[in-house]
Amino acid sequence: MDDVKKRTMNEMRQVKDTIYRPPLSHTNIRNENVEIDPIHVEELIKNFHNDQQLGYELRRYYLELSGKL
Repeated sequence: MDDVKKRTMNEMRQVKDTIYRPPLSHTNIRNENVEIDPIHVEELIKNFHNDQQLGYELRRYYLELSGKL
């Protein structure tokens, strides 16, 4: 019984000796109800034809509504 089995590198890699638990900050989801005006979003879409610039403006609009900007 003193004989220890020699393990290959692949067998050693497959050992699950620890279990990953994500931090609590990853599970905290903020439930913020922000009223987005669809007419304003349509105006932004008409004014910004570049998707990157449109995304920037939409994010800025959302941040203004949520009070973070």
